[in-house]
Amino acid sequence: MHLCFIWLLILTRRKTPDQSFASYNTYNLLDTQERVTYTPVTKKKFLINNSMKRFAIRSPLLLINGVQRHPHEKEILPVMIGMTTIPERLMKGKTQQAIQSILNNHVHPQKIILTIPAKTLRGETYPQELFEQPLFQNPLIKLHFVDEDEGPILKLNGLLDFLKKGKIPLNKSFVLMDDDIIYPPDILQNLWDHHKNIPHASIGYAGRIWLKKRNRLIFFNLTWQLQKLLRVHIIETFHLALHPLDVFFNRHQEWLSFVKEVKEECKESVFTDDIVISLWCKMNRIPRLITKGPTVKNIDHGTAKLSDMNLCGRNDFVFARIWKNP
Repeated sequence: MHLCFIWLLILTRRKTPDQSFASYNTYNLLDTQERVTYTPVTKKKFLINNSMKRFAIRSPLLLINGVQRHPHEKEILPVMIGMTTIPERLMKGKTQQAIQSILNNHVHPQKIILTIPAKTLRGETYPQELFEQPLFQNPLIKLHFVDEDEGPILKLNGLLDFLKKGKIPLNKSFVLMDDDIIYPPDILQNLWDHHKNIPHASIGYAGRIWLKKRNRLIFFNLTWQLQKLLRVHIIETFHLALHPLDVFFNRHQEWLSFVKEVKEECKESVFTDDIVISLWCKMNRIPRLITKGPTVKNIDHGTAKLSDMNLCGRNDFVFARIWKNP
């Protein structure tokens, strides 16, 4: 007992972080209404928690049990990330920057599944030599080639198709990301911490709420001070979005049929994947929640973006067309 206490003191004195204790905060779930409070961590508690983490990494007990962990190894979260891209962003290196920003996070996903169709909806092909770059040789990144381009929703359907082939173990959730965003290094950990408190919900950092009186969608980006989770109709993927896997994977054929029906009802929905995914979550009684999060950076200002077209009212049109009783 004395030996462990001395070990703990040594670790604390060897390296005390200069982090701001006032900025080290957590969100705690209060009740079933998914209200969240802002709880500061004291300096004493911070030091104890930090020291125990170092003890877990360096303790001889790990060696006795045959478990070794390098102090610089990043934790692997039991979650997969789905994404897709277009040739122009690949050739400009924008897609690679987005992926690298995820790899630079404090924690890693189990895999990043990048789905590539044979041709885009515009008939463009992908230069295959780009996939020989060192980044795409990273074991965390899996390239999944498919025949047909389904638009932005391919980031999800490609991931589901990859999982259906049983190449990697299944988890209970997945994350969707965009290919033209630089993500900050703490965004995955923050998202995962909220998911652990509310595992049955879809969680993100940005979303939209439908205002019936105005007949339009209002955008919310809660990167500033937020004291509670906010229910939204639509979760935006560009800021990362985490969803339960079972309602998509276990009902895969129903999901694909639903996507097909929505496209037949409204052709423009092929470019509004966030609306379609959120509607499926609503039909399966999955809450859509957004919370305070870090700021992301858009790195592609030269390519025509879906957000530009959505500013012209396409999101409002699609939502009003396919969403019943918002």
